[in-house]
Amino acid sequence: MHDCNKLLEELKAGNGEFRQAAEQTLEALKGYGLPEVDYFVERFLPAFGLTLDELVRDVDVADVRAKNVNNEKLDSIYSDINSAKKTIKWLYNCYLVVGGGIVALLLFFAFSAAFVW
Repeated sequence: MHDCNKLLEELKAGNGEFRQAAEQTLEALKGYGLPEVDYFVERFLPAFGLTLDELVRDVDVADVRAKNVNNEKLDSIYSDINSAKKTIKWLYNCYLVVGGGIVALLLFFAFSAAFVW
């Protein structure tokens, strides 16, 4: 695939020496007879020859920005959830330490009272 990218870059740069190699590579890809390869060659390969301006010509910038804002909101929500999980875990650990201390004290007093009598 790296070789295909190199061919396409050279062709975009106007280097005609690579045209025959590009045609041979395309014929080799088509020669596999696999529907997946044919699908890729038909639908995706042409995009490799386009400039960035041509690729984004039909893209609604406002729509992309809105989706990015939504992603930022989702990231913020996930961050808040992770922060809450950490806090709950910390509180739970504190509860275990304090609860374990209380249980230890109760056992201590219970055994002390039992042996004093």
